Amino acid sequence: MGGDRGAAHHGRIGRRDGPWPRPSSLKAIAIVVCLALAAIDLATPYASGMNVVLIRGAAGLPSGVLMWITMCLIARSPRPERWSGIYLTVQTLAQLVLAALIAAFVIERFGAGGGFSVLAATALAGVPIALLLPGNFAPLDHKREAGASGVRGWIALLAAFLYTAFTIGVWVYFEPLSRQAGHAEGIAGVAVSISLACQVAGGLAATLLAGKIDWKLALIVSSIINGAAIVWLYMLPGPTTYLVLSGVFGFCGCS
Repeated sequence: MGGDRGAAHHGRIGRRDGPWPRPSSLKAIAIVVCLALAAIDLATPYASGMNVVLIRGAAGLPSGVLMWITMCLIARSPRPERWSGIYLTVQTLAQLVLAALIAAFVIERFGAGGGFSVLAATALAGVPIALLLPGNFAPLDHKREAGASGVRGWIALLAAFLYTAFTIGVWVYFEPLSRQAGHAEGIAGVAVSISLACQVAGGLAATLLAGKIDWKLALIVSSIINGAAIVWLYMLPGPTTYLVLSGVFGFCGCS
């Protein structure tokens, strides 16, 4: 009986990731959030005023769950740093292609509503992919779990959150900065395309160099370079320098 209690206790521990239990039906969670995201995307064109902000904020909830699933799967892979690079590369490349296709074939003919319909379709495409997921997360490696627990773990999560918010915040201001600097119309759009392309290059570099260079050094160097690029952008440079800086920001932000 003692052995049974020990096995049961071990089973309970094995179903947990730190302070939270692992979900018991990963496929169902993924399918539900994909359907929810598709519904929100389809409803967006019918919103107006402040409701647009609220409904797009609501879209962040299922999107966040999908990202959580992805990150948890990556964390349990044998080479998480390599899979993280692959994920960032594929994600950015898909964004680049989808944005170009929507701009070229959808927006002019169907308007913004057509763009959100395409986004809803991509969310629905995640449903059959969700069926390929495992039923549950594999247990975390004990060494990794111990190394990221407690205060250090929360600091790491906060740092990742702030860095992501910083990156997205800079993207939001690409166009206003270009306009304030007096650039020709369309320069901001080119800058976004260059930044996305350089993100793909940065993701490839991260994938190829995973395990070959110290990740702490790479993070520190890329953060310093990105900080310098932001200061330079704030000084409202000319169009050529602006485009170069957008590429530098994209490469270092994804590597």
